[in-house]
Amino acid sequence: MNMIARITLFAIAATAISGCDLLDSGLRWKSGKFEIGWKNIHSDSSLIYRLDATNTINIVTACVFAAGVNDQYIVVEQHPLSNPATLNYYVLAKALYDPEQRSNDEALAGPLTEDAYREMSTRLALPKLESVIPESECRGTV
Repeated sequence: MNMIARITLFAIAATAISGCDLLDSGLRWKSGKFEIGWKNIHSDSSLIYRLDATNTINIVTACVFAAGVNDQYIVVEQHPLSNPATLNYYVLAKALYDPEQRSNDEALAGPLTEDAYREMSTRLALPKLESVIPESECRGTV
């Protein structure tokens, strides 16, 4: 293969990779083994539990855009990808979460409406939510 063909092939591969945002995957928030990160695009951001360097468990799927944590709880705010106009809240009781269980219904409350979340937040002294990614990236209005 001549030099021009190699350079052209390299340029095409680099363009394809950067066009898929593979270089943009990342981690935006972490508390112990709990993380919020994405693959490819920010709107894929999800709350996960990291089992080891390569294995994770999804807890709250995309698009998570805000999170908070204290000793007892993790809270997240999400616009589901299937309906970006919907606003959901989730509350995870860290002491009850067991990654070995198929169902963590006792550990995870949600999706909650804003009113239900505010009531629970007052009752349980939940942590304050802070932005993880711009909310507009979950609503498709960047």
